[in-house]
Amino acid sequence: MHGIVLSERHLKRILRQLGLFRRNRFVNFEEILLFIHNELQGSAKLNGYRLMHLKCIQNGFSVSREMVREIIRALDPEGVELRRRRTLVRRRYYSKGPNCIWYMDSYDKLKP
Repeated sequence: MHGIVLSERHLKRILRQLGLFRRNRFVNFEEILLFIHNELQGSAKLNGYRLMHLKCIQNGFSVSREMVREIIRALDPEGVELRRRRTLVRRRYYSKGPNCIWYMDSYDKLKP
């Protein structure tokens, strides 16, 4: 169509030079374990394995969803059980008084 002829070997060489790979290069298991452990210590305690998998990919890790699911199951069995039963614990908010806390999305978290 464009008159450009590339051999398969040349194409693979170009892709390797550009750093373009399929997601078959998985990173070290300990690095992923440490990253997920740190994420679970923060505000990602209620996140499921799909969102955690997305966070891993966004941070440059190439990992399968199954591996993320197994790691979360090992590190946080209580959270997995709560998400499975869909009975998450509601957070508690404390305010100094009326009109002390305002939210940009106008959702009043104190009301429930």
